[in-house]
Amino acid sequence: MPSGPEQDLISALQPILRRVCERDPDAARLMSAIGRWLAAIAEPTRANGTAETADPLPTPTVPDRIDEPAAITAKPEPPAVPVRLKLGDASISVPVSGTHEEILAAQRASPASAAIEQPRTAWVPPDLAVVAQRCSLKALACEAAAARQEAGTPEARSRAQERVDRLLDARHALPDCFLWMFLPDSRVTPADLRAMKPCYENLALACGIVERAPRKDAAEFKRAVELLAEAQSAVRRALENAWLSETDRDQNDAFFWLRRVTEAERIYVQHYMRVGDPADPGKHADLRARLETFERGLREGDNRAREGAKLLKKLRYHAAQIANAPGGEHAHDWKVVVESAARLGDHGIVPGDDRLTDALEDLLRLPEEKWGAAEESRGVLRSVRELIAAEEAPGVGAPARVESLNVARVRDWLRGKRAVLIGGERYPHAAQRIQRAFGLAELHWIELTEHGRTAPIDPPIADPTTAVVWAVIKLSGHLHLDVAAQACRTYGRPLVRLPGGYNPSQIAAQTIEQASDAFASV
Repeated sequence: MPSGPEQDLISALQPILRRVCERDPDAARLMSAIGRWLAAIAEPTRANGTAETADPLPTPTVPDRIDEPAAITAKPEPPAVPVRLKLGDASISVPVSGTHEEILAAQRASPASAAIEQPRTAWVPPDLAVVAQRCSLKALACEAAAARQEAGTPEARSRAQERVDRLLDARHALPDCFLWMFLPDSRVTPADLRAMKPCYENLALACGIVERAPRKDAAEFKRAVELLAEAQSAVRRALENAWLSETDRDQNDAFFWLRRVTEAERIYVQHYMRVGDPADPGKHADLRARLETFERGLREGDNRAREGAKLLKKLRYHAAQIANAPGGEHAHDWKVVVESAARLGDHGIVPGDDRLTDALEDLLRLPEEKWGAAEESRGVLRSVRELIAAEEAPGVGAPARVESLNVARVRDWLRGKRAVLIGGERYPHAAQRIQRAFGLAELHWIELTEHGRTAPIDPPIADPTTAVVWAVIKLSGHLHLDVAAQACRTYGRPLVRLPGGYNPSQIAAQTIEQASDAFASV
């Protein structure tokens, strides 16, 4: 038996290999085949008399196949079959002999075979919010690593190491967070580390901006994408300047996210998406200023949206007070309605916007002579009603209608088809608006009140051209809804209950929520 380091190695490996062989028969057979292959290589050397005279290394005893009869194992083995194996970083071909089952087991254990048999999974886009958090942590790590290198006294080194340890602990809260700056053999200088810190900060900020940028505004989203392209390119170039050959996980994630999104949404990014067109990491201050300007605009937009939502809520409440009691005294309600509607323009909500029309829906259903408002106070509502009733889109200079993504999605399902709407009184401008919003060939409106008759409900739903049935809960009554639900079950029509009004945005949202499965194949 060999002594010294060889014996120590054998003693350490034997229990490990034995456990592997006991748990995995395929691995045991493959290990046995490798042993025979190594013995065949060493045998000619012994025959020439140049081999060492030490005892051969002990080979773990592994049964070829416990449940096989001796008569089968005694049969001549088929010719050896080459199997690709990976030893370290090298891939070699090993001749494997034995029974047919043993050769198949070796082929199944081959890394090359596993790679071929493994099904390809769909690409999962990286979470840019996580990328932003990791980049922020890396920016702090750059400064901490630089300070640790520069620490000259034991006290300074101790403080620097404590800071490093805190960051190493913090990284465990984030998936795949590798702080390469703290590697013991890192030769990156403090100057290089401090040059990379603002690049990581910019990439973190750019990821957050792209996450918040409104995709419905194509120009604004394109600007955010371009800023992210510049930020990730600057990180890659900064790493090259520091003589780091490894790619950064977060820069890589940002780049592949960009490539997929720009291809899918047909966004052309002119610069910083090619190796030969890198961003200058030295211009990080200029990029930071542009990122902060963009983010400030997003914050202002968020504030406008919040204030606009508050005004809409106030407007909806006071408009409903007027509509629910048209003959009452509503001087204060009218004052709030007019003032709120006038202020909404400052928050991006103008006549023709679905949100404004929705807030005034109850009031707009009343004839104008029942509004009970002074002539000078009717202009806001009249302009909204005129825009709703218009067959054509507003002309040049007129406010553009804001359309939700939900409306567009439902329009793709219903374009050129027939829909049934149950509940309330049919108003021509509202019917035209719904029909136009969803591209319907026909909208059959069943006018029902709480205690009205239910006879007209069944035939329109039974019509084979009906694609969907919408029922306004507060304008139909429970009895009518029960009849409609039974008819929809009988004739196989999707029924969508509308808890609010019949604004297209509300109809679209409820249709997606309640009837997506019915249109899944559309």
